[in-house]
Amino acid sequence: MNALRVALVASIVLLFDVLPVSAAYWVSAEYHASATYSDGIPYEDDQTLMSQTYIGGSYTKTGSYGNYGSTSFTVDIFAGAVDVAAHGHGVEWDANRFATGTGIMPDAVFSDRIVFTIPAGTYPDGLYATLRGRTVGSVSSTVGAGARCRCYVTFGGEIYDTGLLESGIDVATTVPVDESWVLVQEIVAPGTTFPHLTERNHTLLAGFYDTRAWSVELNLGDGNWVTGDGDVSFDGGLRVTSFVANAPMTWVSDSGVFAGGLAAAPETPITRGPVLRQNAPNPFNPATIIGWELDAAGPIDLRVHDLAGRLVRTLVVGERSPAGSGEIRWDGCDDRGRAVAAGVYLYRLRAGDAVVSRRMTMVR
Repeated sequence: MNALRVALVASIVLLFDVLPVSAAYWVSAEYHASATYSDGIPYEDDQTLMSQTYIGGSYTKTGSYGNYGSTSFTVDIFAGAVDVAAHGHGVEWDANRFATGTGIMPDAVFSDRIVFTIPAGTYPDGLYATLRGRTVGSVSSTVGAGARCRCYVTFGGEIYDTGLLESGIDVATTVPVDESWVLVQEIVAPGTTFPHLTERNHTLLAGFYDTRAWSVELNLGDGNWVTGDGDVSFDGGLRVTSFVANAPMTWVSDSGVFAGGLAAAPETPITRGPVLRQNAPNPFNPATIIGWELDAAGPIDLRVHDLAGRLVRTLVVGERSPAGSGEIRWDGCDDRGRAVAAGVYLYRLRAGDAVVSRRMTMVR
């Protein structure tokens, strides 16, 4: 089995380095379940199924005294869905011995290549494809346990990223997630002319990373040790809810799931949703400009997070932004006015019920 990935990837380059890319479409999963005072042999495996659309399973390892670790997952391109769960349950069965459980679901992912066919002609407004979806679940733990998870979707160069969702271990914590997201990929730049039929392709990659729940032997002081329960529950999971693109462009995915029959008629407008621009400059030091575009006026939130999902800077909260383009300058400082460290950060825009995110890099 490949070594379990215990650290989050710091960049999309590293992400693709650790995932298979040799097939046009695939599903992939890794899992690990263990419990102390069992036979000492954990359930663990990794599976990558090339040119297939579904993978799933549920695994539990139970030890003595009722401790256990479990994982479950489904990855289904046909449904545009990924579900994951992990549980770790530990008990203290006398004053000196502990029994703990661990469930790890490092990766549960699908990838599909979508090929667009563009008729000859001139496209003054450009052509776009819009991917919409929803992510629902939670990460939680009691004292003496921990849990973590990350959801990641990329379509072409557009990204939705929750950052690391983490709870525990010295406090009881629940981190809920219920977000709709939209990714808009420019297929043809405005003003482009094609003298003949042309094809373009972009990869859709979606899934959960570094999903794990575990119980620990936590010393609260004065000889007070505890274990607990960690839980990751994304059984509602990640869903792709719609995929549309401008006519007369048509498309098909390599798996055949995302079919071009859903293309809108020429007179039907494509609702792009909010568009979050790549910050400029990037990398940057000390400041950068973050821009966006809205189909319609409305309130927006714009925040900067580190890759662990922690809030770094709130740039906009509930302010009404007009339709069209907007931008704001980030000075590279956190909410307390302190300069942030060099590294990769997420900036996330919420407009209506949609969330979009991108990455930027601070250099020193």
